[in-house]
Amino acid sequence: MPTWRPALSTQELEAIIDFYTVDRPLHVADEEELLFPLLRMRCKAADNLPEILALLEAEHRSDQPLIDAVIDGLSSMIKRGAVADPDLFATRCRAMADFQRRHLAWENSVVMPLAKRRLTASDLVDLGRAMAARRGVTLDGDD
Repeated sequence: MPTWRPALSTQELEAIIDFYTVDRPLHVADEEELLFPLLRMRCKAADNLPEILALLEAEHRSDQPLIDAVIDGLSSMIKRGAVADPDLFATRCRAMADFQRRHLAWENSVVMPLAKRRLTASDLVDLGRAMAARRGVTLDGDD
């Protein structure tokens, strides 16, 4: 079976892996532990928020096996210069991209506008500080 060789550099492949192993988990934790609880506290029943957040939280869990499979393929490219089954790898990458696009559409079209309408200025400051602290960053005015 022919192998498929990446058009990306090792550094680019490592950056993608880093995003999915470091940045994405931080993003998910920011949403599930910080943003979503604030929204649950501030939103109104008419916002239909519980169903939306339940969907997003379920997606955070259900897309992990697909992400893990893509990371395995990217790691194979770094170690061996290729993936063994290019068709399967391409299918997984397309599925992950489609999944992420749909997930981001929910976040950008529903969650962010609700957050903009419902969260207070104080909520946003606290949220920003908590997200920064999770990343080891101190914001101006924080000690």
